Amino acid sequence: IHETLQGMFNKDDLSDVVVDPMNIEDFFQYVLIPEVAVRLIMGDMNLRGPNGMASATKIMKESWSYGSQMFPAE
Repeated sequence: IHETLQGMFNKDDLSDVVVDPMNIEDFFQYVLIPEVAVRLIMGDMNLRGPNGMASATKIMKESWSYGSQMFPAE
């Protein structure tokens, strides 16, 4: 997800002011990546609306340990 998002945005066009008080890497890590992950889970599991988002968030949190062991960050 991180590599795909980085490819979608030209870092020269992004400034830290846009996501103040975070820097752009923190914004990717703590906002964009989790949001995309939840949306992908919602799509995979055919979840909709606020309840679907809550369910997808729960699934993401419950599977975090497995995912980080099977797919460690490079």
